Parts: sequence; structure tokens; C-alpha cells
Amino acid sequence: MTRNILLLLLFFLMACNVYKKQKYEIIMSQYSYLTQNPVITQNGIAFNPDRSVLYVSLPVDARDYRDRPRVKIFARKWENGQFSTPALVNFSREWSDYHPVLSPDGQRMYFNSTRPIPGETGENRQVHLWYVEKQGEHWSEAKYLSVLNLEGYHSSYPSVAADGSLYFNSDRPGGQGGMDIWLSKSKNGVFQKPEAVAALNSKQVENDLCIDPQGRFFIFNRYIPETNAIDLWVSLKKDDSWQSPVLLKSINQDSVWELTPY
Repeated sequence: MTRNILLLLLFFLMACNVYKKQKYEIIMSQYSYLTQNPVITQNGIAFNPDRSVLYVSLPVDARDYRDRPRVKIFARKWENGQFSTPALVNFSREWSDYHPVLSPDGQRMYFNSTRPIPGETGENRQVHLWYVEKQGEHWSEAKYLSVLNLEGYHSSYPSVAADGSLYFNSDRPGGQGGMDIWLSKSKNGVFQKPEAVAALNSKQVENDLCIDPQGRFFIFNRYIPETNAIDLWVSLKKDDSWQSPVLLKSINQDSVWELTPY
């Protein structure tokens, strides 16, 4: 699942082929310094608004309850023409924390975690959604997103729209398949009860989702157990509704798992 920034940018440019070439050039000019400084990450990346800090997920020596390496969130500052050595963020300690996602203003970070549910002491066997808020140069203690999580089911891979609404995937009842895409709208800064996004879901597994910040398109991967294939799909928004997803044929390769698209 490891990605480097160069491949990320190339993917982004190819995936957005529904937009004009000059928009590609604008995006590339904003991030051109990264093409000469690839960065290794695992399970997602996130930039702060001025792109001076990059947040990544990296494995550490500790093991989880499945005897797999724990993954934690690190910050890397852009200094003297390169990214600094990864520094563990202050809130990522004992448990597995990964897939950092920042709100548009950079003041809140959402992430996946196996830390205990409030009131419990043992590691959560399901992945749930948590967030922290910016406090100067550091972050607050992690807070549990109780309205989004459902005990006994996974809630993971958040992606934030410009209006603050949050998309994520979950295997909770009410979907169509193993993992489906859900939406919690934000009203006056308060998340509402999640609803399944029927237009994006199938009887298969939808995962690793990413919404364009302006809400114009939505990219995710879909796992098909019968063929063991994982490919990237894209949906465009039209008249405030998501259209039927289509395969990103220019990106997908035969017999290759196409995973996190960012």
C-alpha cells in the first residue's frame, strides 16, 4: 500500500481527465517541488493548507492484536528544499492511528484508529473514526466521533468536502455490500446521522475513498471478491447528485491492485 508523492501526483492528473488541461498545469505548478522530493507513506497523506507540513502514516516496531506492525501518524515539515525527518504527532501513542485527513481550513484532522472506544480499555477490534483539533504547533487529545461510528462495525477512510460534510466507508447494516460509502452532512458544524450513498455503492466492497474538495468528483476503489480484483472508479456530480461510477481505465492495470488514490 506504500505510495510515493510523485506517483500520487501523476495519478491525480490522469484521474481528473474530465477537466481542462490548463487546470492540470495549475495544480502541477502548485506542487512541482514535490516531484523532486518523493516521500514514502502508507495509507494516505495530508497537507496543511499552505503545504508546509505533510502528514503521513508509517509502520513502527510495535505489533497489534493481529501481530501486524502498528501504523502511526507522523509530520514532516518542508525545510531547506526537502521534507524533514518524520516526527510522531503528539496524539498518536499506544494504538494504531493512520490515514490522516485534514479539514479544508487545516484546523481539524480526522483519522482511522483502533484505540479503545470511550469507556473501554482494550484495543478496538474494528477501525473507528477519531479527530483532533489544532492547538498552536500541536494537536488536541483525540476525540471519538460517536455519531459516525457504530460499535461492532468498521467506520473508516474519511474524506472531507468543502462544506465540512464527511464521507467514509462502513460495513454497518443499511448498505449494499461488504463495505459501503456513507455520508454525514455537516449542519452548523455538527455531523448528522450518516446515510448510505446509494449511487456509489454496490454488492462489492467500496474502499479508499476520496472526494474532490469542491465536490465535483469522487474516486474510490472497488474490491470484487469473485475475481480478487481491486480497481479505481470515479463518479461525477451532476445537478447535486452522484452519477453511476465508471472504471478509470487509463489508470487501472490488469492483475494489479489499485489501492489508495491519494
